[in-house]
Amino acid sequence: MVLARLTVWEFKEGQGEKGKELILSSDVNSLSNVARRSKGYKGAFLLTDNDKPDTVVTITLWESEQDMLDSRKELFQDTIDAFEKIILKPPQPVNYTIEGETLI
Repeated sequence: MVLARLTVWEFKEGQGEKGKELILSSDVNSLSNVARRSKGYKGAFLLTDNDKPDTVVTITLWESEQDMLDSRKELFQDTIDAFEKIILKPPQPVNYTIEGETLI
């Protein structure tokens, strides 16, 4: 079973690109690098809203519910300071179970 966490990031006007940079940065403490070091991390997607360039969605994939839950503090509480000046409000992650998949 694979689990997914979907997080909507709403950045201040004109800050969407900066937000994506902070998420994808090669910096050791970037959100993507912290996720990669987390137990049970399987991968991620970053989606941008074509009509709202300051809204970014991340979907992270996890081996188990416990791994996903354990990663939450490090991923959100410990890295949110980097986003403090450019984010409208703290993201509210939602957890899902992947029931099936079809890739084209």
